[in-house]
Amino acid sequence: MGQQISTDGSSRQESYAQANTMVTVKEGSMTRSSLSKHIEEDQDFKALQKLPKFSPLMRGSLNLPVMRDSGILDKMDSKDAISFINRYEEHLKLCSQTITVDQVVLASRMKEIDVLMDLVMNKVAERQNKLSALANCARATQSIENCIQKIHNNLEDSISLAEQFNNLLPEGHKLEPLRL
Repeated sequence: MGQQISTDGSSRQESYAQANTMVTVKEGSMTRSSLSKHIEEDQDFKALQKLPKFSPLMRGSLNLPVMRDSGILDKMDSKDAISFINRYEEHLKLCSQTITVDQVVLASRMKEIDVLMDLVMNKVAERQNKLSALANCARATQSIENCIQKIHNNLEDSISLAEQFNNLLPEGHKLEPLRL
């Protein structure tokens, strides 16, 4: 804003001097008549002047002594206003009672759901514990099965060794073959 950057390859000092220069503007010599003429020509100002002026329904609500207008207050019937306000009050009471009932129902339902959720969580924890116990039993069973398989392999090896040993013995000392 107000700064010009030269494109003709001037030195950095010149551009720094231009960037740090403060420009002041003398007050305009516009007179009131030229200012009012300028305002009258402004399209936005003309549009604003075309808007109708308005004031509150009850000017007394502004608390301005000049704006007091008892005419509108005399024209208004207080019975109708009171009736309207009473009906509105009843409507708000009914709405608040409905909301209160709904809130109570929601709160009780939330408590029921919390209790049910606790029951479900307890059952899930119980099943998890049972599943853990069964998994431990399965691991133990697998371990026992592995041990039995090793014993079976060892027995087969022992039988083959016993047969080889039995074959080395003389005929009178041989034992009957082992069968599993």
